[in-house]
Amino acid sequence: MIPLFLKNKAYKSTQLRLYVRKKLAVEDFMPYLKNTQAFSNYIEGEISFDVLDDNELGDIATSNRQGFAEDDERVALLIDLLKPIVTALIAHRVKIGQKIRDEENQIQADTEAALKVSENERKELAVEKAVIEKKYETASVNIQKYKAQSHTIFNAITEDQKTFSAKTHLVKTNALTIRNNVTTLARKIGINNYRELGAISIASDKILSSLKYSAVANFNIEDTFITKDLFVFCDEYLMNILQHQYYNIKISTKIKGTHIMRLQPQNISLMLDNFLSNSLKSHAKNISFFMTDMAGMAHIELLDDGDGFGDSDLDEIFDFGFSNTGGTGIGLYNVQSVVKKMKGTICAEKASASVGAKFIIDIP
Repeated sequence: MIPLFLKNKAYKSTQLRLYVRKKLAVEDFMPYLKNTQAFSNYIEGEISFDVLDDNELGDIATSNRQGFAEDDERVALLIDLLKPIVTALIAHRVKIGQKIRDEENQIQADTEAALKVSENERKELAVEKAVIEKKYETASVNIQKYKAQSHTIFNAITEDQKTFSAKTHLVKTNALTIRNNVTTLARKIGINNYRELGAISIASDKILSSLKYSAVANFNIEDTFITKDLFVFCDEYLMNILQHQYYNIKISTKIKGTHIMRLQPQNISLMLDNFLSNSLKSHAKNISFFMTDMAGMAHIELLDDGDGFGDSDLDEIFDFGFSNTGGTGIGLYNVQSVVKKMKGTICAEKASASVGAKFIIDIP
């Protein structure tokens, strides 16, 4: 085994010991090299250079026999041999030290970067949580406001009305079955040849729409007509009925003037229901209704920010069975039929060059 030498008063490890003829001649030869580099004090080793005590050459030992004359050519030769070796060792030590520092700096930088990413993620989660809590708080406030409001046309639902709404589920299911089967049959045999199929389709749509508001209606739903402000009816139906059903779409309304008329609630709800359903299928996030009275004419413009439709679609958008959203293709057909029964007109446009749909309705 190689013996381990510990630094003590008798033995100093960091020395460059010089041996001549297997005898220790100089305990530390480093002072002869006169190297002032920082790591020169850490050079350790043993060298043997017997030519310093060659019998055929003169004696170059100092008088006290503790060293050698530095001006001797043999000592100078040894110094010249050792200097580049020591310099190379120190350079290698510096290189290794720099590499270690670089690795430590990289580890520290990676750790700080990871901590920063973690902190940013924590902040983002905190922001998202705050947004969700704000939305929940806003929704709760809106619900409370809705319950506290006294509506002109729709009232707050009571427990009896909730029971009534629950029991209409079977009616809704059957009406939807009729609607779908009529659509399939009309496509097979042609609705233009059997106009009664269109009437059945509209009737089933009216049933489905009326079931949504029947529990909260302040008017007698058995009546065929009511005399109300069309704009107020649309606004309350959109904000108090449909906004809770189509919660993924933000509905906004803007009213200018009033338009008192004799209307059928089922017809108006059918129109609004189909518009919201189409916008949802077109991936719209916002839908706006602008209602203005123009010298006795109810002018309604509807705009959404969904996928919209192409120029070629405008020629067929109200045709029975046509759909560019994967729907049944009877919604807008029924809307146009209802508008015509009210002696009104409806047309479709692109809301912008790239996205969105726009519908314009005029009802006298």
